[in-house]
Amino acid sequence: MQNGPAGTVEELYVRIVKKLSSTVSTNRYLADILKDVCAHFGFGCGLIYQTDHTDKFYLKEQFAFYADSIPDNIDLADEFSPEELDELFNSAVFFSVRQEADDAKEQNTIVCALKSKLTVLFSANTLLLVPIKSDSGKYAGFIVLLDRRSRIVLDESNKDAARTVLTIVANFVKLRIYQQKIEYTTSYLLKIMDHMAIDIYVTDFNTFEVLYANKSMAAPYGGQGKMIGEPCWNVLYKDKSGPCDFCPKQYLTDKDGNPSKVYMWDYQRPFDKCWFRVFSSAFRWVDGRMAMVISSVDITESKHNEALVRQLAEYDHLTALPNRMRLQEDCQKALERMQQNGQEGYLIFFDLDNFKKINDTMGHHVGDDLLQMIGSALKDAECIQDCVYRHGGDEFVVMCENVDKKRVDEIVENLFKIFGQTWWLHDGKTPLVCQASIGVAHYPGDGKTVEELLQNADVAMYKAKRRGRNTVEFFVADMGFTD
Repeated sequence: MQNGPAGTVEELYVRIVKKLSSTVSTNRYLADILKDVCAHFGFGCGLIYQTDHTDKFYLKEQFAFYADSIPDNIDLADEFSPEELDELFNSAVFFSVRQEADDAKEQNTIVCALKSKLTVLFSANTLLLVPIKSDSGKYAGFIVLLDRRSRIVLDESNKDAARTVLTIVANFVKLRIYQQKIEYTTSYLLKIMDHMAIDIYVTDFNTFEVLYANKSMAAPYGGQGKMIGEPCWNVLYKDKSGPCDFCPKQYLTDKDGNPSKVYMWDYQRPFDKCWFRVFSSAFRWVDGRMAMVISSVDITESKHNEALVRQLAEYDHLTALPNRMRLQEDCQKALERMQQNGQEGYLIFFDLDNFKKINDTMGHHVGDDLLQMIGSALKDAECIQDCVYRHGGDEFVVMCENVDKKRVDEIVENLFKIFGQTWWLHDGKTPLVCQASIGVAHYPGDGKTVEELLQNADVAMYKAKRRGRNTVEFFVADMGFTD
């Protein structure tokens, strides 16, 4: 084997391996390596081409005595047929256009056509090309040594040595391509994670150390650098010194400690009152340890819309008091609590006296004004706040949970005081007097269901009207309408 200007081929191997094994970025050494290889084997140019996500191959590194007519990028699909490309990336190609044996040896028309096109493409008389294929078999790049002089004569030993040297470099370039794909993929995934309108963070399953957080998740807490490496509670809740009571950890694994199902809940962030729907699950982190991923989407607007819909469905639009549907729900829950705790309660049902006459003589707009003022007065009354409802029309209900008769008497007395006042319409000039008749039913004595209590309180209220209005009646079992 012949020696080059810089020593033996073994010495060339050593120099190349040292440079490729350097702790400094090896990319900076590739042009030097090409120069060294060209000098040793007598070529005028050394080129490294590498593909991107398209079909084009771009010149990444070069050493050249002559830089003219060297393409910066090549679209191989435009230059070669599919059969020629398969041949090109099948194995190393070496030829010299004036090598007399070529014509006799090359009976393969595809190989002949390939060499002819390479000669034109690189303006080369002598060329050595080593292909680079990815692990999946795709064309990834190639290394070319070329010369434009009459020809370079290499014996078989030096041809093999040149191929071996370029294969070493090609394997490094292949590794670089693989690393770049990982970097690109990681970069794209991070961009996706940062632009998917969902907050995401990952914690160690046992220590709760934050392992990852996307930008939207970390932004309110000072950025990713402030979150990663810290216990999640230390970042998210300044007043906590340990795992939260509502931590989803217990729901994320089966009895054997393996990841199970996704757990979901709604959470309101304390410092800005924003609502989030939270999804969490367990999985194995990159180093094999168990981790939790917690993702959340902002549902503040949905919560507000939900509250608005619920407001429209459960509250009377005129008086702003909770309506009959809400009464049914709240009263049922109250009965269940009182039954469980062995308590008693009362339902107060009252109806406005002579309200129909006000509507008929002064108009429904006056009646509506009066109902609004009464609703406001009832909401402001401390004795019945949060437990008064508009049942419909001019009927109202007060639900009294866990109270005795003495307390009910006090509430009824306060109601009579409210209705004993003069109501001034919104114009401030028109006075109205509108009193109320009140009926009361006792739980559990007068009924154990919402329907029974409402019906019996209504019966007692009509008894009060028949007795002259502006009075109260407590339901009794034999109460009728005629006495």
